[in-house]
Amino acid sequence: EGWPARPDFQLDCHALADRIILSGLPMDANEAELMACFAKHGATMTALARSQNGTFASVGFPSQTEVVRFVGRSIHTFADDKETRLVRLLPCRRAGGCKTALPGLPAPTLVSEETGALMVRWTPIVLATGYTVELRPAGRQASWSLVEAPGGSFSKHAASCRVSGLPTNVAFEARVTYLASCGCCSDASDPSAWCMAFPNMAPTPGLGAPMPWQQQQQQK
Repeated sequence: EGWPARPDFQLDCHALADRIILSGLPMDANEAELMACFAKHGATMTALARSQNGTFASVGFPSQTEVVRFVGRSIHTFADDKETRLVRLLPCRRAGGCKTALPGLPAPTLVSEETGALMVRWTPIVLATGYTVELRPAGRQASWSLVEAPGGSFSKHAASCRVSGLPTNVAFEARVTYLASCGCCSDASDPSAWCMAFPNMAPTPGLGAPMPWQQQQQQK
C-alpha cells in the first residue's frame, strides 16, 4: 500500500539441466532480489550478466528435478515485503529471425598459422545448435562481416574455423554467436584480441580494410 504498481513485463526463459536462464531483465535487477524470488522454488544460487543488449540471469537448482517442477507449472507467485506478483509461463515464442535471448560466449581466440589466414577458436557449449563467426578490421569500429559457413552457420560440433584470403598488413578481431533449437541466439561474444594474418607478426593499431573472405570449417 502506498507504492505505485509496477508494470508487467515479459522475460525469455530457457531451462538447461539444473538451471534456468532469464533474459530481458531490467538493468537495476540484483542477485539478492532474484534469490529472494526463487529460493522458495528450491534455487541455490543466482548470477547476473550484463551486456550492451540487456541483462541476463542464471538461476541454479540442486538438480534437474527442481527445474522440471518449476517449468511444469504454468503459474507461480513471488512475494516480498511490498507485494505479491503472479508469474505465468507462456508457450515458447518462435518469432522470425534470431532473437537475442541468451548470454554470450567468452571472447574467442584468433591466431595466425599461415600467411593470409587466421584461425578462430571458441568455447563450445551443449546448448548450441550452431555458431556464427564475424570478423572485422580492428581499431576502426568497422562493421562486422559474417564468415561464410555451410547452411549459414557452423555445426554444433565445431569449435573453430579457418578464414583465408586475408591481407597480411591488417589487424583483425573476431566474435562468435551461438544458436539454440528454440530459434533464439546468444548475445555476441566480446571481441578477440587483435591478430594479423601473418605468423609471428604483432598487430599494429590503426591498420584495417574490409576484404572478401573465404573459410574452411575445422572440426573440433
